[in-house]
Amino acid sequence: LKNSVGIISPDTWKQRTAFFSKALEVDQDNLEVGLRVVHKKFGAGTITSKVPNEGDFMLEIKFDDYGMKRLMASFAKLKKI
Repeated sequence: LKNSVGIISPDTWKQRTAFFSKALEVDQDNLEVGLRVVHKKFGAGTITSKVPNEGDFMLEIKFDDYGMKRLMASFAKLKKI
């Protein structure tokens, strides 16, 4: 598996998946700037921006291994770390 920084080993992928399954689910209304979250594909990150967008929220998240990503809160399936 490859990310923008380099190769992710199968062991790292297994650890990330296990970490994601143990993290606490968070409601999109409780997603706040500065909150540490985990995403199943992108791993751990910090919410840097939350902007209302047609009944949803556009989140900017700085992921530790993948850099900055923009995700819609209702589709992101984020969990709180």
